[in-house]
Amino acid sequence: MSKPLTSTPISTNRNRNIGIAVAVILIVLIVATVAGFYVLNGSGSTGIPLQTPTPTPTLTSIPTIVNSIIQVSGTVTFNMNIAPTQIQFTNTVTNLTYTAPIQNGHYNITLPNHQSYNVICNWQGITFIKIQMSPTLNINARVGVTSITQNFSA
Repeated sequence: MSKPLTSTPISTNRNRNIGIAVAVILIVLIVATVAGFYVLNGSGSTGIPLQTPTPTPTLTSIPTIVNSIIQVSGTVTFNMNIAPTQIQFTNTVTNLTYTAPIQNGHYNITLPNHQSYNVICNWQGITFIKIQMSPTLNINARVGVTSITQNFSA
């Protein structure tokens, strides 16, 4: 005798087929998401990634600061028996005057950079004498220069 054939109802087969289809779709979506992630972000391998950003290098200059004031120092010599007492720098544009004492033939003064100055030396003795020392002193110190030496003689 043979066993009677059993059959699965049609609704059960349909539900099973829908379940398998949903599972296949979910697996395809997961695989596509993972593959898309690796394609867009690189897989961590040493191969050439599919998306290679090519930034354009730009040269940026480092800001340079020119000192606005310069320390000027030096000696003053004059062939007289009277020692000079003061040196005077007069700005050729603004007419502002800067003075410094002369001690033992040396002076030291702070002046604005990138300016020109008329230089006058003063002697004090029986009479007060002013003598122009040079045509003009042009101060044009470049970046990093904080002091210069300028000697005067007449």
